[in-house]
Amino acid sequence: MLLILELTVSVWNVLTIREAALSWNGEGSFLFTSSSAPYDCNDNGQCYEDSPVVPIGRSARTDVLLKAEKVVLESGGCVVRLAGLYISFIKCES
Repeated sequence: MLLILELTVSVWNVLTIREAALSWNGEGSFLFTSSSAPYDCNDNGQCYEDSPVVPIGRSARTDVLLKAEKVVLESGGCVVRLAGLYISFIKCES
């Protein structure tokens, strides 16, 4: 069994993740795909897995991510912080 969760930022999803963690029987893998947003690297510098994270209370988005990650890790699951997954749109005028 592979349980993969992806977060859209809302308190509802933290509750959903908590429910999923409680229903996971420990078989297979419990994988939560998070974001690199919690890293405190806003100067366009390099970030590493051991880079510090922003403190709780700085932003609602990172608060939700960090709380969700904590639920997954406390249940024995794994968290993967994916970076660079965004789309840029360029408006071209003719």
